[in-house]
Amino acid sequence: MNKLILTGIFITGTLNSVFAQQWTTNGDHIGNTNVGSVVIGSTSPAVINSAAALFPGVTPKLNILTGQGTAPFSEVVTMYHQGVSVDAVPRQMGFLMKLSTESTTETSKMGGMILESSNGYGNNPSLSLVTGNARRLSIDYYGNVGIGTTTPTASLEVNGGGRFTGSNPLGGIGAGIEVYYNTNGGFFQTFDRAASTFLPLSIQGSSINFSNSGASISNPSLIIKGGNVGIGTPSPVSTFQAGNTFQKFSAGNAGGVNLNYGTSYMGFNAARTGSGSTASWIIDGDNSHNGAGVIYGDVSGNIYFAPLPSAGTSQRTLTDLDIKNSITFRVANDGVTYAKAITVQIAVAPDYVFKKDYKLPRLNDVKQYIDQNQHLPEIPSAREMEKDGMNVGEMNKLLLKKVEELTLYMIEKDKQINALQKRVSSLEAHQK
Repeated sequence: MNKLILTGIFITGTLNSVFAQQWTTNGDHIGNTNVGSVVIGSTSPAVINSAAALFPGVTPKLNILTGQGTAPFSEVVTMYHQGVSVDAVPRQMGFLMKLSTESTTETSKMGGMILESSNGYGNNPSLSLVTGNARRLSIDYYGNVGIGTTTPTASLEVNGGGRFTGSNPLGGIGAGIEVYYNTNGGFFQTFDRAASTFLPLSIQGSSINFSNSGASISNPSLIIKGGNVGIGTPSPVSTFQAGNTFQKFSAGNAGGVNLNYGTSYMGFNAARTGSGSTASWIIDGDNSHNGAGVIYGDVSGNIYFAPLPSAGTSQRTLTDLDIKNSITFRVANDGVTYAKAITVQIAVAPDYVFKKDYKLPRLNDVKQYIDQNQHLPEIPSAREMEKDGMNVGEMNKLLLKKVEELTLYMIEKDKQINALQKRVSSLEAHQK
């Protein structure tokens, strides 16, 4: 019996001596100076594979082997605080890591995870990932994820810039989507960082740009800016503008004040900005000329054409009245056309009628044709003109030909009348 007691005392002393070498007490604190690893469930830690991307070849300081075999299992490590009151007080529980204690400024070295709540009993907690002493990503009780905000209001809410990048086959960060803010406003753009090349889409403030890939987005192929749509121009001034400077084509609002009940217009190197009393027209020059043209309509259905002859070499600004005073052609809603002058080009003029080899139809033949057809030879009938309309140039040529033929008939009749007058005069002289 005495031997058993002595053996127990020896074993206890030995264990106390072994553990005392590693564990020490300091008031309420217990310390362990062990420089090796703490292993639970095994006798030695599992060293991370040397080919691993993260921590290659590292021996973990804490190694927990949860079990062995393929049988179903449920294992968990828990850490909790027993609440004692319904009071809504801040409650935090977390896992904090610090890279060193080499200086008095520690916040930049800290990172970890916090589970926290200010509700009664610690209900409805949120979970946050922390770096640099700030919550970077938070998941609220309802599953909403916030980046840059601890109170997300949607399934995903990002406060601050964002970038979604793809891999570059040659290495490095390639094409992606960027969302950020600077002094020019908010930006959303596609960009290839590896090639320093802008991709087809970007949103800057109130502008939506669709452009060809390149080093700049200052000249997009398509832009929506302040409600105006532009193709090949960074700053469309009309509702729709294709091209820029003197090469622009514009379409937009033609209503208000001096254009009265105008509806819309098409402008060729002419773009209307503003509306009503503030409207003006921008006409650009190419250092040699600054001509343009405008076509617009009104609510009555009339269409107006206003050529704008060149009046210089550089950009000029016109008013609505300048456009109205330049109208030279109008198609009314009843089909009547108004113009100051119309020139119709004719391929062959009918002056060949006056040539000596021209065979002038005999009047008897003309009379027979009229009796049978009730219209002049070569001239369309009334029914044909009512059905098919009339070619103005061709009709003028035919009418001119008939006038020339009529002139020849009159010359011939004049000769006959003069001959008859001579014969009458001669007969009258003999009778006396």
